[in-house]
Amino acid sequence: MEEQWGFDHRPTADGLRQLLRECLRTAPSMFQATVVETRAGSRPVTPDARPILGRLPEWSNAYVATGHGTEGLLLGPYSALIVAQLVLSVEGSTTPDERAVALNVIDSCSPERFTP
Repeated sequence: MEEQWGFDHRPTADGLRQLLRECLRTAPSMFQATVVETRAGSRPVTPDARPILGRLPEWSNAYVATGHGTEGLLLGPYSALIVAQLVLSVEGSTTPDERAVALNVIDSCSPERFTP
C-alpha cells in the first residue's frame, strides 16, 4: 500500500522490498525462493471504509460485493456468502441468528447509503 503513488499500478522496488521483508519474517525458509513475477493493482475502498454489499438501487437483478480494500481476502468469502444468500433468498442454510447478523451486515453496507 503506497498511497503516495495514487493509481499507478506499476510495482515499485520499495513495495516489493516491504512484501519480501514481511514474507521472510513470517516464513524464513522462503529465503532461497525465486521471484518469478510481480504485479500490482487497485483494491477499491469506499469513503466510509465499509464494503458495498447487496442489490444495486433501481436494479432488480444486479448485486455487488465490492469495496473491501485491503480486507478483501479476509472479508470477501463471507461477503460473497451473504450476498449469494440474498440473491437466492436462502434461509434454510443458516440459523435465525446467523441470518439476522447477515441481514444487519447487508443493511449497514447497502449501496443505497451513497444515493442522495
